[in-house]
Amino acid sequence: MLAALDWLCRAQDATGCGGVSYAYGLKRGWHPPYPETTGYLIPTFYAAADHLDESLYADRAGRMAEWLIGLQMPSGAYSGGTVDEPPRPEVFNTGMILFGLIEAYRRTGQEVYREAAARAGAWLVGVQDADGAWRRHSFGDIPHTYHTRVAWALLDLHGVAPEAAVREAAVRNLGWASGQQQPNGWLALCAFDRASLPFTHTLVYALRGFLECGSILGDEDLVARARGPAEALMRRFEADGFLWGTYDASWQTRDRYACLTGCAQFAHLYLRLFEIGGDGRFLNAALRMNGLVKSTQDLASRNPGIRGGVKGSQPLWGAYLPFRYPNWAAKFFADALMLEEKVMGT
Repeated sequence: MLAALDWLCRAQDATGCGGVSYAYGLKRGWHPPYPETTGYLIPTFYAAADHLDESLYADRAGRMAEWLIGLQMPSGAYSGGTVDEPPRPEVFNTGMILFGLIEAYRRTGQEVYREAAARAGAWLVGVQDADGAWRRHSFGDIPHTYHTRVAWALLDLHGVAPEAAVREAAVRNLGWASGQQQPNGWLALCAFDRASLPFTHTLVYALRGFLECGSILGDEDLVARARGPAEALMRRFEADGFLWGTYDASWQTRDRYACLTGCAQFAHLYLRLFEIGGDGRFLNAALRMNGLVKSTQDLASRNPGIRGGVKGSQPLWGAYLPFRYPNWAAKFFADALMLEEKVMGT
């Protein structure tokens, strides 16, 4: 955990602006800063400050939040991609940055963060389609069921800036996404495009959205929409000893690589399911999944872009971000390990 957090600190320092580098690549080195994941790294760094009783993480979170304030578009949206790409407002990126703005407001009480979050939320409400999907300003110009994570961000916003329209938009999206779920729990439209299978990374984005929204709303049906697929992949993990990169609509796969970001996210999801329901199977799966990711982390490399980071894929040349160490892989791994220590009382 400390190594992953140290890596994230180096990823922030590499940019010189407060934002966090998109990734470390074996060919390119440190990439430009990435607003989307910098946004949801803010809660991770504040959590680390609490968990480790170390204020430097909170200071770093504050610098991330200050940087993001200067990037907001007049519409309230945030751009997709890294800062060196042409600006284009994106639904998912805006939603993920919402988490950071809200947490910065909760921690500091500074109205600038709540006001920026409210503007971002209003933009998300305004570009949503009547059926609850987001198609405009959505990656690939298609709707995605992993936008349940945006719905979660809107419900989080509703907690600090109550607006009926914000809550209603979240509920509409959850209804639309629920309609895309098959009886066996598999989710359509959960990949980056219509032709591909979803990585475990995007699948667990959607499941976590269902789980946390269900928890906030007191809706057991939404929680069950996360639990069912989580159980299906837990069984596959137990049988194979590995969580592969993608699964089809019958929970089958031909992959022979892991999406390590998805593994770390599933570890966290299993821990949350254990916290909510007390099912020890999920705790066992989480511990094993965290152990899997730990086994791939290089703690001895002399290269500061590798040491403590988490690869996109295991092996490194797998289909998810080959030959790169994305910041969000380390983020979700740190999240999972902090929650594991909390749950285990260590």
